[in-house]
Amino acid sequence: MSNINVSDCPICGTPVEFGELRTVCPSCQIVFHQECWLENKGCSTYGCSQVNVLNPPIIIPPDIGVRNQDDGVVDYNPPQIHPTLQKIKFVFCCYWISALLCEVLAFFVGVAGVEPTMLIFYSLIFSIPWTIFGCMLFYRLWNVTDQNVGEKTRPFAATAAFFIPFYYIYWFPAGLYKLADKINQTLTVRGNAPLANPILGGWAGGLWIIKSFITRIPSTEGQLCAGFLEVMGIILFVVYYLSCIKGAEQILNNNSR
Repeated sequence: MSNINVSDCPICGTPVEFGELRTVCPSCQIVFHQECWLENKGCSTYGCSQVNVLNPPIIIPPDIGVRNQDDGVVDYNPPQIHPTLQKIKFVFCCYWISALLCEVLAFFVGVAGVEPTMLIFYSLIFSIPWTIFGCMLFYRLWNVTDQNVGEKTRPFAATAAFFIPFYYIYWFPAGLYKLADKINQTLTVRGNAPLANPILGGWAGGLWIIKSFITRIPSTEGQLCAGFLEVMGIILFVVYYLSCIKGAEQILNNNSR
């Protein structure tokens, strides 16, 4: 506390009486009520170095802060997710949810004791949304790669090949392998490390083909075996697509620079 003559506090406009708690600005020597000084976070004099002196500094990471050349103020620019990547992740979530729903419904139908022929029918019905989202995911991932590296097939043609009779037996493992390979080659051309897993895609597609043939066996043992392969295939598909999405994210980040 200081023995300074009575003066008006520039913040509240009332006198700073003798005996009241006061704060003297160390820069401009203006007297304030201590409570006013604390509430104002420092001095109220324009241009004084003690203005907002009690405010903690805002620390902005260097990768998301851009300094304005005109006034020197740091503008906060939060990192943005690429719109295409958002769509890919949304489709992947729908794919994963529909796969789980397909398995849960198929399980309850099986527990209900439905005859094998109807079980095959229900399995096909439950697989429709899973198939749709799977094709959408495959198409979007293929579309982010460079068309001049790896497999030269266009995204639509590569996706439509899954529906060609008999050819799909080859394309299911081969297409998944080539998708991951195209992602890796695109990353390599741009100076990045490969992130996708082609071998995992080949195994996932191969298991799915084997499962599709075993499903047609009208026996309890055949359905159990097909169910086991389907669960294993779903796990491989999810891990495989996660690796492809990481590669696609790196590609899209490079494109946006």
